[in-house]
Amino acid sequence: MEDTLNKFIEELEKNPPEDKNNGYKNLMNDLIEVVKEAKDFEFDDFRNEKYAMPKVELRNKLLKLAQNVVNGRYDN
Repeated sequence: MEDTLNKFIEELEKNPPEDKNNGYKNLMNDLIEVVKEAKDFEFDDFRNEKYAMPKVELRNKLLKLAQNVVNGRYDN
């Protein structure tokens, strides 16, 4: 699974096509951040080293992504 995540992260980090409002770039950067933390077990209850309540933090990050959609952060 880690190999799959590494390949996914590498793909996301490639230079995306230019868009005038940076919506695509913002989306890719935000997704990369969440995927990297997942890869590093930061949302695991026992292996994380970053958050006291990792599942709550994961939920907050996903809610923020959803709110960014509503607010237009990812619009092109």
